[in-house]
Amino acid sequence: MVNCQELFVDYPILIHNYELLADLYRFELTEFDMILHMDWLCQYKAQINCLKQKFTLRGPKGEKIVHRRKSRGNGVRLITAIRA
Repeated sequence: MVNCQELFVDYPILIHNYELLADLYRFELTEFDMILHMDWLCQYKAQINCLKQKFTLRGPKGEKIVHRRKSRGNGVRLITAIRA
């Protein structure tokens, strides 16, 4: 359980030069910069494609906003038993 003491209402989030508003609660995260609620995803008509590692949103005026994960390059990533 996490205690959230600060709420930022209509806080602007910039994605590919589009400003999208969100209500954000402040609390400490270790792995993520931000967690967006299902209501926010629905508001911007989010479509998430895990296989292609991309998501699509609709901006305030209906414009299509597409974000793809940046490629980490070609090849196989290996880890040694010592590092594991």
